[in-house]
Amino acid sequence: MPGRSHEFVALVWGWQASACFENGQTYENAIMTAQSILIVDDDVQFGRLVKRIVSRMGHTAEQISRPRDIIDRYDTIAPDTIFVDIFMLDFDGIDVANWLSKRKFNGKIVFMTGRDSSYLERARKVMEDGGDANVATLEKPFRVNEVRDLLT
Repeated sequence: MPGRSHEFVALVWGWQASACFENGQTYENAIMTAQSILIVDDDVQFGRLVKRIVSRMGHTAEQISRPRDIIDRYDTIAPDTIFVDIFMLDFDGIDVANWLSKRKFNGKIVFMTGRDSSYLERARKVMEDGGDANVATLEKPFRVNEVRDLLT
């Protein structure tokens, strides 16, 4: 967009995790309340990118690349917000969200996908219909500002 200092986070090898907000402030020194963030994505490099971004925003972040590992690690991580890819083998984002709902998770779930964005809206609707209203979506590729906005 003309006049804005955004750098896209591209869904390609060799991602860059540097960006500026519209006012020129870098996300490394943005002021927000620190959260415990869990990233669940079977794309290891994308998960690392999200972890790097939220860590530089001042949050504590853990990454899980095998979705079923959330069952063993959830209690030790105690996340406030969980970023979860919708499309993963064996245990997808909806499975993760349903498992979290049974555990009475009361934080925010952010569904992510690089596929058709209609899947994001379907995932949101499934969770909201089940009583989980703290649901957000993030379409890949995304802007760093979008992540920041979800966490403020």
